[in-house]
Order: sequence, then C-alpha cells, then structure tokens
Amino acid sequence: MILNRIRDVFRSLASRRQLQRQIKPSVFLDMAAELRTLALCAAQSCPGESSVQAVIRDIHLEAEKLARIAAEPNFRQMSAKERLMLRQGLLHSKRQLLESIQSAPSPTRLLQ
Repeated sequence: MILNRIRDVFRSLASRRQLQRQIKPSVFLDMAAELRTLALCAAQSCPGESSVQAVIRDIHLEAEKLARIAAEPNFRQMSAKERLMLRQGLLHSKRQLLESIQSAPSPTRLLQ
C-alpha cells in the first residue's frame, strides 16, 4: 500500500520533470531553428507551386517569431499549458513541411 503510493509519487515527479524539459525555452529555440531549416528545404523542393510556397513562407515567419518570443524573459512566465500548445503547433508545422517535401515532384524524370 505505502510502496504503491511512493511509486505513484515518483512517477508523478518523473512525468512533471519530463514535461518541464519539453517546454524549456531552449527547446523552443532548437525546434524553431529546425523548422526554419525545414522550411528552406521545402521551399527549394517545391519551387513552382505558389500555394505551397505561401504556406512554407508563413511557417518560416512563424518559426522566426516564435524564436524571438522564446528568447525573451517573458516566455518563462507563460503557463505550461500555453507552452505545450505552442509545442504542439510546432510539431504540426514540422509534419506539414515534411509532407510537402515528400510529396514534391521529382526534379527529373529519370530515377537516380
């Protein structure tokens, strides 16, 4: 009985620590840099599609904006829920960029 409670307390602490590591400002800076790099790659792989280019440009601008926000001291004052929502948005944008890169047509007709 007591051992179960102790185990539950340690699990709770471990999950809280993991959440805190996921929403640190440095993690957001790293994710924003990765997103900007992916946006540049996606822009190069889909050069002719203007609708896709607009989405890629928007994602790139949002990643730059988020990097500026994460670098400010006020970012730490945001609630964990808000930062977690921002993290989910970053992950969603990353998936979108990866899908656009994967769905881009081949630049040549011949397979390499």
